Amino acid sequence: MPVVRPLENGALACGVTRCRIWQNGLGKFQSNGAGAVPGNYYPGYVPGQFPWYGVHVLNNSYGCYLNTIFCYNPLMRDAVQFAYRNKTVFAAARGNSGTTVGFLPATLGGNNLSDHAVLSVGASGTDGAYMSTVNGDVLNSSFSQSMDLIAPGTVRLVTSTADAPFNFTQCIPAPASYDCFRGTSAAAPHAAGVAALIHSEHTISNGSLNNLAPEDVERIMEKNADDIVGDPFTGWTIGYDAQNGHGRLQAAGAMEQVAYPYFVYHNQPPASSSFVQFPDQLVYLSGNAAGQPDGYYYATRVDATHTYANAFPATDFIIDHWPRESSTTGSFPENSISNSYGSTYEAVITDHTAQITMTTTGWYIIASNSGQAVSTWWPSNPYQAKTAYSLHLYKQLTVGESEAERAAMRLWPNPATDQVTLSLPRPTDSAMEIRMLDALGRKVRVQRMQQGADRVAIGLAGLPQGHYTAQLDWENQLQSLPFIIY
Repeated sequence: MPVVRPLENGALACGVTRCRIWQNGLGKFQSNGAGAVPGNYYPGYVPGQFPWYGVHVLNNSYGCYLNTIFCYNPLMRDAVQFAYRNKTVFAAARGNSGTTVGFLPATLGGNNLSDHAVLSVGASGTDGAYMSTVNGDVLNSSFSQSMDLIAPGTVRLVTSTADAPFNFTQCIPAPASYDCFRGTSAAAPHAAGVAALIHSEHTISNGSLNNLAPEDVERIMEKNADDIVGDPFTGWTIGYDAQNGHGRLQAAGAMEQVAYPYFVYHNQPPASSSFVQFPDQLVYLSGNAAGQPDGYYYATRVDATHTYANAFPATDFIIDHWPRESSTTGSFPENSISNSYGSTYEAVITDHTAQITMTTTGWYIIASNSGQAVSTWWPSNPYQAKTAYSLHLYKQLTVGESEAERAAMRLWPNPATDQVTLSLPRPTDSAMEIRMLDALGRKVRVQRMQQGADRVAIGLAGLPQGHYTAQLDWENQLQSLPFIIY
């Protein structure tokens, strides 16, 4: 899905998105003597005070190797965690060492943080597989350590309109106003661009039920990547492998999976909740958990179990599902407590129903092992904790219905509170009835639409929060438009 745009100097730039991607580089995460911090946004990272600008996608083509001195710093980890908790896709270059050595921030995901906190991107060569000196130039893409996918990264495929930071001797002479670009630093922006396209397609402002979380974007990009399968000597069997991740970035397939008739559903409040409190115990805190130094503390553990029940119309098929740790406010039920979030996840899925059970933990930190009082919940009060998951669905088109005709119908705002408006592609030939169905398919309200009208406002007063469908017979075809009342 290339996008070509003219530049001020008359050159053309071809990319994968119309959106502005925030580009982090060494100038963004500046050193203040204490490690890499987002100094360009704020004079030093202060937890809870880092300003955020509603960024959905952040590209990070920089890094340092963990086998070098002063590479890892908790402030960098906290900054990446902050981005993740603010629902930002954090794309990062995996590095160009040709080894499995950790490279920060790319390898924070799956090691120090949730795997979905970082979209770790390796480079592909001229044949579309893992980039090495055989199919690239002088660089070998780093790999493994939860690397997610690969994208173009050789100078034979990638150019830039910005001044090249180095004089690449392997660069094929480029026309005026263009320079060579290579490595995983070139691959990561490709993935960030596709992530931005996905975000721009599946958004509330575009009529979707909800915006997408980092887990949604990464999962859809991974399962639509082109799998790289090699000979027995490479070890590249069907599915995930260390050198290629889930495969080569595939923009068209990923975009198809978030455009009608596909959609991603985010859970509503649980149908029931239960809590279990355990005796006080000695636990180990690390990673600035609860704002305390690393060490042993006395704490009370409380597990919160949430049970969810989803039932969708017979036209809506559940094709995938996953937990969303970026929206979960508790932690995993472990006695070693770090600055992370999560829950257990059990799902029973049929074509049209989902029964989900999730358990998350809150710790009441009483005091340190030395007796210093703390008296605070971490990471949150379990009696108010939230768990989260996503369902990926496909809406089966009715006989004779085209996607273009269906897309021309709109129901907004979505989610809604007191009223929605339904608009049609053209005025009705006769009066019609619009039926409002709840999540169980029960008719809860009926609205008449007059002959010659092309839109109607539907009041929602008295209807409880939840998942609903507006159903109507349009030109001898049954049409269904889902929405949420909150």
